[in-house]
Order: sequence, then C-alpha cells, then structure tokens
Amino acid sequence: MASIFSQVTPLTRRIRTADRDIQSVEFLECARQVLPIIDKFGTGFMMVKSDISGNIERLAQRQATDASKFRLLFSIVTDEVERGEHTGAYSCTKGLLWLTRALQFLTDLLRRLYEDRAIAVSTAASDAYYATLHQYHGWITSSAFILALKLAPSREGFFAKLGTPGEQMMTEMKEFLDAFVPFLTDSHMFLKEHGLDDPTKV
Repeated sequence: MASIFSQVTPLTRRIRTADRDIQSVEFLECARQVLPIIDKFGTGFMMVKSDISGNIERLAQRQATDASKFRLLFSIVTDEVERGEHTGAYSCTKGLLWLTRALQFLTDLLRRLYEDRAIAVSTAASDAYYATLHQYHGWITSSAFILALKLAPSREGFFAKLGTPGEQMMTEMKEFLDAFVPFLTDSHMFLKEHGLDDPTKV
C-alpha cells in the first residue's frame, strides 16, 4: 500500500512557477494534503492541525478575492503591508507566519523520525518543538503544547497508520521532506527579510 507521503510529493512539483515563485493555490492545496499526516499522530496533535488548517483557509479566502492579483503566495502579504493591515492577529501575514512555523515543526519532527530509526515519536516531537515553536510560545501555550505531545502514539503505531511500514515508506517520507521543506525555507526567509518574522510570544 502506498504511503501518504507518496501521494503528497507529486503535488509539490506544481507549486513553483518557471521563475521559481511560489503559487498560492498550489502551495495551499499541498499544505492541505499534509493534514491527514497530522491525524496519524492522534488527538494530542489536534492543536497543530487546527492551527495549520485555519491559516490555510485564511490565506485561501484572501487569494480567492482576486485570483489573478494573488496568484503568487507572497503577493498576499505584500498587499497587506502596502495597505498597513499586516500587523493584526488575524491578518494573512500572521497566517502565513504561523502556517510556516507549524509546518516547520511538523517537518522537523518527521526528519528526526527518519534520521533516528529508534527514536520515539514523543521524543522526536518534543525535540522538534523546542527547536521550532517553543521560542514563540508563552508559558501557558508552551505548557499545553508539551502536555499534548506526551499523547503521541508509539513509533510503530504511527507508521502503521501511514501505509505499509518499511524502508520504502522511509524513502517516500524523505522524498516528501526534500520536496516540501524548501517552500517553508523560502517563506521563512521572505518574512524575515521583510521584517515580518514577529518574535512576540503567544
């Protein structure tokens, strides 16, 4: 049985334009297809799924208001900046910021599971959290997040839900990460270079 990863990776090939820009619809659709992977981590990850899903839809709704103008992902943000509407908690700028961060957490977690074939999901999740999201979370959010991560499934149980466990799945997971992570890196760098990588804790 093919893994979820093998179904998502082909979508990444449609995201960039010939000029290497990130297209809005294609990127957001690929991000949507990542949600079933999060489901396999169980109820403890519902906070992550909800955050990712909400920010995808926020950006998608804005893109749909002018498909031509917002064909490229970062144009949604630059338009908000030009209108002075990028600082609001519910702005698309904040939406892209937190979507990028949450997906960086997820991909960092998966990368750890790939690189260390013995590491427990809960350990990989905790390590990934401290490497990505923790610096942006206040005490209350951080405490809730750390508690939720302890509900992570066993490594065997997690991979069994993704398809047929084995080396083929691990290869497909790495192919997905290699294809998808560069978009997150580009998004992070865009936000950082434009002074939009808000360090405020939530």
